[in-house]
Amino acid sequence: MTSSTRVLDEAMSAYRPRTTKTGGLEHLSFVKRKPEDLGTEFKCASCPMTRLMTNLEIQRGKFGMLELPLHTQLGATASCVVRIARSVSQSHIDGNNEQVIGDSWFGSVKAVCHLQNSNQFGGKTEAIFQVKTAHTGFPKAYIKEVLEDAPGGTSIVLKATDGSTNTKLVAVGYKYNSKKTLMFIASDGAASTLDGEPYRMRFVDRYGNVVFRDVRRPQLVSIYFSDSNCVDVHNQLRQYCLRLEKNGSLTNLISVCTHL
Repeated sequence: MTSSTRVLDEAMSAYRPRTTKTGGLEHLSFVKRKPEDLGTEFKCASCPMTRLMTNLEIQRGKFGMLELPLHTQLGATASCVVRIARSVSQSHIDGNNEQVIGDSWFGSVKAVCHLQNSNQFGGKTEAIFQVKTAHTGFPKAYIKEVLEDAPGGTSIVLKATDGSTNTKLVAVGYKYNSKKTLMFIASDGAASTLDGEPYRMRFVDRYGNVVFRDVRRPQLVSIYFSDSNCVDVHNQLRQYCLRLEKNGSLTNLISVCTHL
């Protein structure tokens, strides 16, 4: 049993073959932005309360993923979101509504719509995702224009209903400083858009002292950032603090398990 919130993110199991191209694995991923850039990539679900990983979906490359369920109907990203959410759902046990949080790789209007209609056990699956590149059906240009000259702490909320799935959606644009606008897509019941826990900005004053200032933000955004880093913390502990993957015997075990 875990909390009713699931955080989706990515993880890498580092592996560098020496004699063959993939070291006996079906597929190796190279993700340049990751600290460990070569190895097996997973799309993960984690419980923000226990910090345990509850699902690991191995990424098998462009053609390997085509064979997985829902890929043909929903595409690569939305199908991954729905598969993971179904695999970790506990609604058949407790009947509770569940919430899924994810970064911009997972975030899209399509993912939220199909996620809320994917729970097969009676409860609703609400969602909060950040939006960057997958903005089809999302008012990205409008939000950017409206908030262009707005100060930090300003937000805009728009609501709509998806015609094909009848899902009630909420689009949020938020500026935590005068330059950066963050965008979120959520199901209507995921969280309130009234003020939540503020963002605590840290900066250096004219005397060189580190000072803080609270910046207002919607509760929906506060909830997202309160839990969104739990997979990153897990990765940091595993790869660097505990250095589990730097242990030779454990690395061999991980490689064998990944291959299986």
